[in-house]
Parts: sequence; structure tokens; C-alpha cells
Amino acid sequence: MLSAVPSADPGRTDDADTDSNALSHVSTVSFRPFAKLNVDEVIMDTRYLEYIVEIDKQRNITKAAKELYVSQSSLSQYLSKLEKEMGAALFIRKQSEILPTPMGELYVRYAKKVLELKKAAYKNIQQVSQMQLITIGSTSAKTLQTLYSILPLFREHFPHTEVEILDSNLSNIERSVMDGSFDMALVTTHSVRHFSGHSDILDKEEIVFVLPSTHPYCSRHSRNEALTAAQISGILESGDFILQKKGNCIRYLVDSFFKDLPQQPQSGFSLNQADMIRNLINGGMGAAFLPVRHVINRELAFYSLSPQIYRITALIWRKNLELTDAHLFLMELIRKYQL
Repeated sequence: MLSAVPSADPGRTDDADTDSNALSHVSTVSFRPFAKLNVDEVIMDTRYLEYIVEIDKQRNITKAAKELYVSQSSLSQYLSKLEKEMGAALFIRKQSEILPTPMGELYVRYAKKVLELKKAAYKNIQQVSQMQLITIGSTSAKTLQTLYSILPLFREHFPHTEVEILDSNLSNIERSVMDGSFDMALVTTHSVRHFSGHSDILDKEEIVFVLPSTHPYCSRHSRNEALTAAQISGILESGDFILQKKGNCIRYLVDSFFKDLPQQPQSGFSLNQADMIRNLINGGMGAAFLPVRHVINRELAFYSLSPQIYRITALIWRKNLELTDAHLFLMELIRKYQL
């Protein structure tokens, strides 16, 4: 079942790729299971194998009995009974400890394998039969569209897993992943340095400076030249500057681009929606910075920057996240999606 709850985050600042026909902001999207199996009803009695493994570990019947919460006499009786059934000694006493015989070493090795298989079986049964919750953050219409596109296929493979998609601004999402509130997030950002070792960069977009095609600068200069911060600052003195809001990835990149200037350009408009920014530029209302894909094949003039700056799309996840099969499958779908 798919459910959507309207976003209640007044501080949300979408990235600049948000178009007017983009999906409505969604706070939570959930896939809920139809049934739930009580795994505790599935009993696999391996306690006697655990007895032998613990005896081998402690090399002492008294210590092993204490760790197993059974009496020493009961553990000794079980070992004697097992050795009688096997027709061979599994342990021999040597000074202050008991050591496994060759037969005992073989028995212990297979006992450990059975216990490992039991653990893996229980884990897989829980993943398939019990409700599992995956929380994933999103920072823009672009990343939200990606998640909406892959969720139907994810649901086919993991119908009993609930997925919550929570969208907010970049700083909120990153903080929630770092503090463990979210399992993972698909973000448009300027850097993943805080997620070294638990992030994947999926896409990289050049950010360009965009002017109305009728701007006087365009008639005097080649569009192949790359503009410095000082050059752009001079251009902006004669017109309004459309700048994204604080918390936006592009805003961070632009602020960093101008940081060495004595005085940063002042914005006349502050908004995030790409189509609105394009309309303002087309109307001669100012200049702005946008991802290059938003201005190619449009009647706008745009220039690369010197040095060039890029916005990246990345998958990040919390440190020490125990990755289940559902997590891994969802992450792989995100990586394969054509962003």
C-alpha cells in the first residue's frame, strides 16, 4: 500500500532543479506488509551443539557450564552420552584443561558451521517475513523523482518492507543521516567529505552563470570564455542577481565562489525553483547560477566559471548501518537509475 503525507517542513529549501510541474513535496511514502510471521515460532534446537562449542572455547567443563547457565554435572553427562553415541572421545583431559581430540575438532568445526547457518537462516527469515523499516532522505525534486521511479520495482522484491521517504533541505538531511535518524539519503550536494567511506557519487553537474541573451555583455564577449568571480561581480553591478536560498547546495557553491572578493554581490531575488529563475532571466530581471542542463537548448546565454564549480548527486548512508538484503537492493537500484 502506498501512502503519502504532505510535507510539514516550513524550512525546506529544494535544490534549483525544482520545476513547476515537479512532484508535490512528500514527507513520507510507505510500503507496508500484508502479513507478518512470528519467527519465534520457527524453532531450531541447536543448544547441544552450542554446548560442545562452548566446552571447546573454555577448555574447562566448570567454566563452560557457567557460561551456558547449566549445572556442571548436566554438561558432563551430556558430553559422556554424546561420546558414547559417537563411539569415540571428543575431549581428553590434559593437566588443568580438556582438549579436543581429532574427532572432537571435526565435531566442533561442523557444529560451528551449523550454528552459523542457523543465524543466517533466522536473519533471512526475519527480513522476508517481518516488517522492516528503511528510512531514506531526499533533498530535491530530482532525487525524489529517482526514488519514486525505483520504488515499484523494490516493492516487487521486498513486499514486506516499509520505506519512508522524508524530504527536507540538505543540512537537515545530512544531520539526520549522521545522527542515525535516517538509514540513508539521496542528495544533491557540494561535497560528501562528512561521509567518507559510506557514500557514492552518482552524478556531477557543472554550474554556469546565466544571463538574458539580450544582455549587453553577451554582444561584446564570446560565450566560450570562462568568467572569474571578479568579472561576474562587475556584470552584476548593472543588474539584479537572482540567488538561491540559504541551505541550498548551489547557494553554498556560489557563496564559496565569491568568498575572496572584498564585497560579495547582493541578490535582488531569492528563490530555488529553476523554472521561475529561468523565467525571470528571460524577462530581463537579472542573472543567476544554474546547472548547465537547465539552460542548454534555451534562449539564454550562459558561461562556464573559472574555476569551474559542480553540484553532485550522491547516495549517503549512516556509519555502521547494518546493511540487510533490502538495503543493498534499494541502494543498487538507486545506483543503476539514470539520474
